[in-house]
Parts: sequence; C-alpha cells; structure tokens
Amino acid sequence: MNHIQANATITAGAYRQLIAVCQAGLPHEACGVLACSMDEDIATVSACPVDSLLPVNRIHTIRNVAAAAAHSFQFHPQDWIDTLYLMQKNRQSLVGLFHSHPGSLPIPSAADHAGISFSATMSYWIISLINPQSPIVQPYRYCSSDQSFRPLMLAQIGI
Repeated sequence: MNHIQANATITAGAYRQLIAVCQAGLPHEACGVLACSMDEDIATVSACPVDSLLPVNRIHTIRNVAAAAAHSFQFHPQDWIDTLYLMQKNRQSLVGLFHSHPGSLPIPSAADHAGISFSATMSYWIISLINPQSPIVQPYRYCSSDQSFRPLMLAQIGI
C-alpha cells in the first residue's frame, strides 16, 4: 500500500507564475510541468515539511495541442521532450503536472482519469478559472490502488 502524502508546497513566485500562465491561456486550458530546482533554492527545499512532496519552485509551460483545447489538454510532443531535457540539464526534479479548468471547478474529470499515467511521486494540479480574478488551485495525488485522485493540502512558502 502506497503512503499518500498530505501536503503540496509551492513557492510564492512559482504560484504567481502558475496563475499567470493559466490566465494567459484563456479561453483554453493551459498545461505544463511543475519542477523543483534543488541547486538554486536549497533554503526552499530545507523548509519543506517531511510529509510533503518536493516543493514546486519552477513552472514549465507546455503548449496545449488538444483538438478541443477549451475542455481538454494534450501536451505538445516536442515541448514535452524539450522540457524534460531542460529539466535534466538544469538539475530539476519533476514534481507534477498541471492544467487549468477555464469553466469548471478543480475536480478531476473523466478525461483526467483516462489521459495520463501517474507516478506515486508526482502530484497533479488543477487550477479552476471559473472566476479568473480568484483562481482556485487544488493539487492531488493519484492513488493507483483504487484509481482515485486524493486531494493534497496546499502550502506556500513566502520568499
């Protein structure tokens, strides 16, 4: 049985960037990768509680090439490859994936359940933009034993 982490942590700067990326993507879903750069933010990593995932301190946007981009997302294949290469080159760890819901709550949809293979070490963040001026951010952890998304508590590190 996998231990499900209770917390997801993000730096204030990464949080602002995440919201800006999602708002800029309207009316379509924005998507991308959440990363942790250990070399540049050692204090941030040290501040991360033991029961948390690595803190998100880097946001990498990936173009959404879904045919119905207002209601779904699909990573641009070359952007995905380029992002993984860039992260490896810059000694960043993959923490999770994100996408926005322009017109719905941050609840995983049937497409979210079917669309991506999840690792036990990754989180899955949905940003609701029902009200673009007051986004709702909800991180999840996928539990393979019952094929469900479990909500994580969101914590920010102010820098």
